Amino acid sequence: MNAGDTITVDILPALPVGAVIRTDTAQVAVKAFMGDDEGPEEWFETGDSTPLRPDELDGYPITILWLP
Repeated sequence: MNAGDTITVDILPALPVGAVIRTDTAQVAVKAFMGDDEGPEEWFETGDSTPLRPDELDGYPITILWLP
């Protein structure tokens, strides 16, 4: 996977913490937590402090903007 690639929701868990994505509806989010037995992975939309689950991200396909 590289910046600029288009992915689907099933790929989100494989992205590393710090990855930045853009959804088809122009929502931009950064991955903050990988997810484990304690809870699901979390994403934060830019400008918002409320964590999002992958199923709460709007608009697929998703474009990878940056990978750490």
